Amino acid sequence: ALCVGLLLGWLGWFFFFELTLKAVSSSARLEASVEPYPVVAQVSGRIAASRVAVGARVEAGEVLVELDTGMLDLEIAEARVRRDSFAVQIDAARHELSVAKSALEQARSAATATEGAAEARATAAAVAASFAEGEVPTMRKLRADGSIAQTELERAKADAESLRALATAESRESERTKWEAGRGLSDRAAAVAVRESALVGMKGALEESEVILERLALDRERHVIQAPIAGRLGEVDAPRPGAQLREGERVAVVVPAGDLKLIADFPPEVAVGRIHPGQQASMRLHGFPWLQYGVLRAEVTGVASEIRKGLLRVELSIDAEQTSRIPLIHGLPGDVEIELEQISPASLTLRVAGRRAASGTVQGAE
Repeated sequence: ALCVGLLLGWLGWFFFFELTLKAVSSSARLEASVEPYPVVAQVSGRIAASRVAVGARVEAGEVLVELDTGMLDLEIAEARVRRDSFAVQIDAARHELSVAKSALEQARSAATATEGAAEARATAAAVAASFAEGEVPTMRKLRADGSIAQTELERAKADAESLRALATAESRESERTKWEAGRGLSDRAAAVAVRESALVGMKGALEESEVILERLALDRERHVIQAPIAGRLGEVDAPRPGAQLREGERVAVVVPAGDLKLIADFPPEVAVGRIHPGQQASMRLHGFPWLQYGVLRAEVTGVASEIRKGLLRVELSIDAEQTSRIPLIHGLPGDVEIELEQISPASLTLRVAGRRAASGTVQGAE
């Protein structure tokens, strides 16, 4: 009766009791929700000061390493002196240009007045000559009638010729005045154009010096290595002050503050098609015996769709409501167990037997 009872109990357990089938990761680790940020040197140079220490908390923009900027500072000072010199020259050139333009306008006004006076004198001389020449025929008639003497007729002719010559001279003088005024205005306009061209060149040189200063300022900023984000320094690779730092060389790794997540790598034959978001999991951390510290409860939040380096990446979120004495920090390693399904011992036995039979069939076929 006892044997029958034990057999019936064992059969009930074998067919009806449910076991929890779990998948164990090949490796697992705690990581920050935001990816750690490596800090690298943007330029090569000699380290002048270093303020990095493993585990130190840093703020965004805090200076970690300073490279020597002695020669660069001299170049910046030289560029500033050149820029200031161009600024002074531009102010002086603007004043000279303003004076030259004012003189040009005054010369134009004076030339207009001079030309007007010359034209007026030429017009007056021409009118007087025409009037005198118009009196000559009248004087000839009077001379023919005997009303005037011959000397008066000759005087009238001489006056007419003299006035005509004066009118011609005034006309030529008016043309000469216009030509001289035009030449003077052209010279002044050319001087104004030269000053404007010189001013444009100075402005271009000033802009070029500003660009050079901006480039030098950017180069100097690249010689000061700052923390890109707030967090803690997880790794420090910077050499001591006085050593040479190469461009692209890593200085430190900033681990951002915030929530942690679990990253686990599983063999594909265990995980593919069997692990999906929402499944419960637990993590045993290396260095913290689970019998003493317990385990971390977690839940699957994402499963990679591709296999990398023979493993499948699975992401999990830590249960925030649990209490743990383990100091949860970035980089802690461990093992993750994910509950796949509930299965009876009989079904599990049949599944294992089927796999072994299939494996034997394949080997036999080979």
